Amino acid sequence: DLDGRVVVVDYAHNEEGMRGLVEICRGLRPPGGEIWVSMCSAGDRAREIRVGVGYVAARGAEHVTVSELRRYLRGANPEDVVGDLRAGALDGGATDVPVFPDEVEALSWMMEKSVPGDVVAVAALSQRPEIFALLEERGGQRASPDRVRELARAARSAT
Repeated sequence: DLDGRVVVVDYAHNEEGMRGLVEICRGLRPPGGEIWVSMCSAGDRAREIRVGVGYVAARGAEHVTVSELRRYLRGANPEDVVGDLRAGALDGGATDVPVFPDEVEALSWMMEKSVPGDVVAVAALSQRPEIFALLEERGGQRASPDRVRELARAARSAT
Protein backbone atom coordinates (compact mmCIF):
# COMPACT_ATOMS: atom_id res chain seq x y z
CA ASP A 1 0.00 0.00 0.00
CA LEU A 2 1.38 3.39 -0.97
CA ASP A 3 -0.51 6.67 -1.22
CA GLY A 4 -3.85 4.92 -1.80
CA ARG A 5 -2.41 2.64 -4.46
CA VAL A 6 -1.64 -1.04 -4.41
CA VAL A 7 1.84 -1.77 -5.77
CA VAL A 8 2.64 -5.29 -6.96
CA VAL A 9 6.24 -6.34 -7.57
CA ASP A 10 6.80 -9.55 -9.54
CA TYR A 11 8.95 -10.86 -12.37
CA ALA A 12 6.49 -11.79 -15.07
CA HIS A 13 9.08 -13.03 -17.56
CA ASN A 14 6.78 -14.89 -19.96
CA GLU A 15 3.17 -14.80 -21.12
CA GLU A 16 1.86 -16.98 -18.30
CA GLY A 17 3.71 -14.93 -15.71
CA MET A 18 2.25 -11.72 -17.16
CA ARG A 19 -1.20 -13.29 -17.30
CA GLY A 20 -0.89 -14.13 -13.61
CA LEU A 21 0.35 -10.65 -12.74
CA VAL A 22 -2.55 -9.01 -14.58
CA GLU A 23 -5.01 -11.38 -12.88
CA ILE A 24 -3.65 -10.41 -9.47
CA CYS A 25 -3.94 -6.72 -10.35
CA ARG A 26 -7.54 -7.18 -11.46
CA GLY A 27 -8.29 -9.02 -8.25
CA LEU A 28 -6.97 -6.10 -6.18
CA ARG A 29 -8.38 -3.20 -8.22
CA PRO A 30 -11.15 -1.26 -6.50
CA PRO A 31 -14.09 0.11 -8.49
CA GLY A 32 -12.91 2.90 -10.79
CA GLY A 33 -9.25 1.99 -10.41
CA GLU A 34 -6.93 1.49 -13.33
CA ILE A 35 -4.09 -0.96 -13.80
CA TRP A 36 -0.57 0.23 -14.64
CA VAL A 37 2.03 -2.36 -15.69
CA SER A 38 5.72 -1.98 -16.43
CA MET A 39 7.25 -4.96 -18.22
CA CYS A 40 10.74 -6.01 -19.17
CA SER A 41 12.51 -8.98 -20.71
CA ALA A 42 15.93 -10.53 -20.74
CA GLY A 43 17.53 -10.63 -24.16
CA ASP A 44 17.64 -14.41 -24.42
CA ARG A 45 13.84 -14.79 -24.47
CA ALA A 46 12.44 -15.76 -27.86
CA ARG A 47 10.92 -12.94 -29.88
CA GLU A 48 7.50 -14.62 -29.71
CA ILE A 49 7.66 -14.62 -25.91
CA ARG A 50 8.58 -10.95 -25.74
CA VAL A 51 5.79 -9.99 -28.13
CA GLY A 52 3.39 -12.20 -26.16
CA VAL A 53 4.31 -10.57 -22.86
CA GLY A 54 3.57 -7.15 -24.34
CA TYR A 55 0.27 -8.33 -25.79
CA VAL A 56 -0.94 -9.88 -22.53
CA ALA A 57 0.07 -6.78 -20.55
CA ALA A 58 -1.84 -4.47 -22.88
CA ARG A 59 -4.94 -6.66 -22.87
CA GLY A 60 -5.03 -6.59 -19.08
CA ALA A 61 -3.94 -3.07 -18.18
CA GLU A 62 -5.02 0.44 -19.04
CA HIS A 63 -1.42 1.70 -19.02
CA VAL A 64 1.70 -0.19 -20.13
CA THR A 65 5.37 0.78 -20.01
CA VAL A 66 8.63 -0.94 -20.88
CA SER A 67 11.69 -0.86 -18.67
CA GLU A 68 15.01 -1.88 -20.15
CA LEU A 69 17.17 -4.61 -18.65
CA ARG A 70 20.56 -3.64 -20.06
CA ARG A 71 22.37 -5.97 -17.62
CA TYR A 72 20.43 -8.93 -19.03
CA LEU A 73 20.70 -8.40 -22.78
CA ARG A 74 22.69 -11.63 -23.13
CA GLY A 75 23.87 -10.69 -26.61
CA ALA A 76 20.58 -9.30 -27.87
CA ASN A 77 20.14 -5.90 -29.44
CA PRO A 78 18.40 -3.63 -26.87
CA GLU A 79 16.24 -2.03 -29.58
CA ASP A 80 14.95 -5.48 -30.59
CA VAL A 81 14.01 -6.41 -27.02
CA VAL A 82 12.18 -3.13 -26.42
CA GLY A 83 10.68 -3.20 -29.90
CA ASP A 84 9.22 -6.67 -29.41
CA LEU A 85 7.63 -5.75 -26.07
CA ARG A 86 6.20 -2.53 -27.54
CA ALA A 87 4.96 -4.32 -30.69
CA GLY A 88 3.06 -6.82 -28.57
CA ALA A 89 1.56 -4.07 -26.45
CA LEU A 90 0.47 -2.11 -29.52
CA ASP A 91 -1.07 -5.28 -31.01
CA GLY A 92 -2.88 -5.73 -27.69
CA GLY A 93 -4.48 -2.31 -27.94
CA ALA A 94 -2.08 0.00 -26.11
CA THR A 95 -1.78 3.42 -27.72
CA ASP A 96 1.11 4.84 -25.72
CA VAL A 97 3.95 2.64 -24.46
CA PRO A 98 6.70 4.76 -22.90
CA VAL A 99 10.14 3.23 -22.44
CA PHE A 100 12.31 3.79 -19.36
CA PRO A 101 16.00 3.02 -18.87
CA ASP A 102 15.30 0.88 -15.81
CA GLU A 103 12.63 -0.54 -13.51
CA VAL A 104 12.94 2.13 -10.83
CA GLU A 105 12.36 4.97 -13.29
CA ALA A 106 9.34 3.16 -14.75
CA LEU A 107 7.86 2.64 -11.28
CA SER A 108 8.55 6.24 -10.28
CA TRP A 109 6.79 7.50 -13.41
CA MET A 110 3.78 5.23 -12.85
CA MET A 111 3.52 6.42 -9.25
CA GLU A 112 3.51 10.04 -10.46
CA LYS A 113 0.87 9.43 -13.13
CA SER A 114 -1.42 7.01 -11.31
CA VAL A 115 -4.00 8.09 -8.76
CA PRO A 116 -5.27 6.65 -5.48
CA GLY A 117 -7.33 3.55 -6.20
CA ASP A 118 -5.08 2.41 -9.04
CA VAL A 119 -3.02 -0.78 -9.01
CA VAL A 120 0.59 -0.34 -10.12
CA ALA A 121 2.61 -3.40 -11.09
CA VAL A 122 6.27 -3.62 -11.98
CA ALA A 123 7.88 -6.70 -13.46
CA ALA A 124 11.23 -6.44 -11.75
CA LEU A 125 14.37 -8.49 -12.06
CA SER A 126 17.55 -6.51 -11.70
CA GLN A 127 16.39 -3.76 -9.35
CA ARG A 128 14.19 -5.54 -6.82
CA PRO A 129 16.19 -4.27 -3.81
CA GLU A 130 16.11 -0.70 -5.14
CA ILE A 131 12.36 -0.94 -5.81
CA PHE A 132 11.60 -2.15 -2.29
CA ALA A 133 13.86 0.58 -0.87
CA LEU A 134 12.06 3.24 -2.94
CA LEU A 135 8.65 2.01 -1.82
CA GLU A 136 9.74 1.97 1.82
CA GLU A 137 11.34 5.43 1.51
CA ARG A 138 8.05 6.81 0.14
CA GLY A 139 6.08 5.32 3.03
CA GLY A 140 4.87 2.12 1.41
CA GLN A 141 3.62 -0.61 3.71
CA ARG A 142 3.71 -4.32 2.88
CA ALA A 143 0.16 -5.56 2.68
CA SER A 144 -0.62 -8.22 5.24
CA PRO A 145 -2.60 -11.30 4.19
CA ASP A 146 -5.63 -9.76 5.89
CA ARG A 147 -5.19 -6.55 3.88
CA VAL A 148 -4.88 -8.50 0.62
CA ARG A 149 -8.10 -10.39 1.43
CA GLU A 150 -9.81 -7.07 2.22
CA LEU A 151 -8.73 -5.60 -1.12
CA ALA A 152 -9.80 -8.71 -3.02
CA ARG A 153 -13.21 -8.78 -1.33
CA ALA A 154 -13.78 -5.11 -2.09
CA ALA A 155 -12.83 -5.62 -5.73
CA ARG A 156 -14.99 -8.76 -6.02
CA SER A 157 -18.05 -7.14 -4.46
CA ALA A 158 -17.89 -4.33 -6.99
CA THR A 159 -18.24 -6.65 -9.98
